[in-house]
Amino acid sequence: MTSKRLSEKCMKDLAGKPLIDHVIERAKAIKGISHVILAVPDSPESTPLIERAKALGIESFMGSEDNVLSRYYNAALKYGAEFIIRITADNPLTDPDYASMALEIATESNADLCSILNIPLGTGTEIIKFSALKEAFENAERPYHYEHVTPYIKEHPEIFSIERHSVDIQDFMEGLRLTVDTEEDYQMMNSIFSALYKDNIFPLKDVLNFLKENPLIAESNLNVQQRKMTHSENA
Repeated sequence: MTSKRLSEKCMKDLAGKPLIDHVIERAKAIKGISHVILAVPDSPESTPLIERAKALGIESFMGSEDNVLSRYYNAALKYGAEFIIRITADNPLTDPDYASMALEIATESNADLCSILNIPLGTGTEIIKFSALKEAFENAERPYHYEHVTPYIKEHPEIFSIERHSVDIQDFMEGLRLTVDTEEDYQMMNSIFSALYKDNIFPLKDVLNFLKENPLIAESNLNVQQRKMTHSENA
């Protein structure tokens, strides 16, 4: 809710619903999950998000605003999670099928961290084993470790088992941004949901087909620079 690039983005309207509703709807569609938890900062600004979580039948957890790693760890500890699916609240096109695939790979391989490669920015997830999350929580030391949850794990492949599974998507557009960080991102996402959302989750292939048919929309946010993993608002 306190994003510096796009204020209150999680509550912005997409096809008649707050953006966060679409994130939660897609999270609930992931196969193999036991809980969907909305982990929010412990601040008054989180009240609308907590209300949306309650309305959609999921639980919420309040934790540190700046130390997101701590927030994740303590939420996972409270609910006894063995594997945690990391979904960011500005990704209303999180793909449940690829998230289900990643969870299956992670649980079968017992990976510490698992993700799907070669899918558009904003559609993927990360699967984190609780023991790896705990080790990151106990040993992280840089501001971006706390802000982005998994960098400590990624920086230590000698310690952690990391699975990255590549997929081949037809009509994949290089550089495509399907996340909401800026006003340009939001306007693009609004165009997608206005065209495709009919009270049901629509597949990624429909998004790619729509953008192929509407190249100006696809290109409308290409100038937005994606922040690196090592970026921190609190550095």
